[in-house]
Amino acid sequence: MSQLDNQYDGARHANASDGLTIRDLTIRIGEKEILHGINLDLIPGQITGLAGESGSGKSITGLAMLRLLPKNAKTGGAITFEGRDLLTVPEREMGKIRGQHVGMVFQDPTASLHPMLTIERQLTDHLRAHTGVSKKEARERALDVLRKVKVPLPETALKKYPHQFSGGQLQRIAIAVAIICEPRILIADEPTTALDVTVQAGVLRLLRRLCDELGLAVLLITHDLGVMSSLADRIAVLRRGEIVEEGTRYNVLRNPQHEYTKALIDALPSHEGAGADLASATDAAVETAAEAVNVEGAGADLASATDAAVEIAAEAVNVEGAGADLASATDAAVETAVKPAAETATEKEAGND
Repeated sequence: MSQLDNQYDGARHANASDGLTIRDLTIRIGEKEILHGINLDLIPGQITGLAGESGSGKSITGLAMLRLLPKNAKTGGAITFEGRDLLTVPEREMGKIRGQHVGMVFQDPTASLHPMLTIERQLTDHLRAHTGVSKKEARERALDVLRKVKVPLPETALKKYPHQFSGGQLQRIAIAVAIICEPRILIADEPTTALDVTVQAGVLRLLRRLCDELGLAVLLITHDLGVMSSLADRIAVLRRGEIVEEGTRYNVLRNPQHEYTKALIDALPSHEGAGADLASATDAAVETAAEAVNVEGAGADLASATDAAVEIAAEAVNVEGAGADLASATDAAVETAVKPAAETATEKEAGND
């Protein structure tokens, strides 16, 4: 993009200079050039999707923003954040930027979390290293961020180790680690690829909510245009190290100009009638909610349980790109799944009394 001021979906207006800008970025490793002069803007309060097949250069673009490239990598162009070129700032300064101002969520949360440290240690050590807050304040912030990403029973979660959580909950914790220092930029590299389909929608909805509530500038890296269609404000399509198409979500998906973009869209599976079976979806949601309400015998955390119910039901009835209406599906899920979950919680609490 040649201009910094852009109009986005939903008539929202933002300035790219307030976020992060990539200009003419090239990356060469050995004799092979990986990126060939790409341009990209990350806007506060916006999700920018970077799509493309494996090997197109998506992940290395995200790593370049944190300057986590191989030692033999040579870069050109500029990645500008708060008036500084992240490709040239001193390493000591770059160490302060990583995690504190630019956070990253990786594809596999089991690889990004330390297996021998409690969740509390991993959240608070990271926060205290960057901000210098007290141990007590760090613990309070850790509890707050776990609530924000909707990890059930955060007090208990702090004492646990990564292997004691499901994949979906681990990814929520990894997101908590990434945002606890309140960064302005968040890079999400294939954040749902390693997850079961039943929990992918919940993580995607969480990213959307955090972007909107915290004003994050998010780079969503994925090969799945179906994920893009449900989440991204703008989409850039990367092929062999070059951005071949870029624009609003609607324009890229509904009126693609490049043959490669058309091929990616045509490769999406057909989901005709995908939203028809709401009853089965919400039945599954009720069961999930009822189980979640009784986590470790505690019926108090109804909010987390009903959120889980909505996510399961909405994911089951909604397949973006097939014309499904997520808002209507979610409303229906609330009516048919959340109310039974609430009744279940009430019954369990009455039984405990």
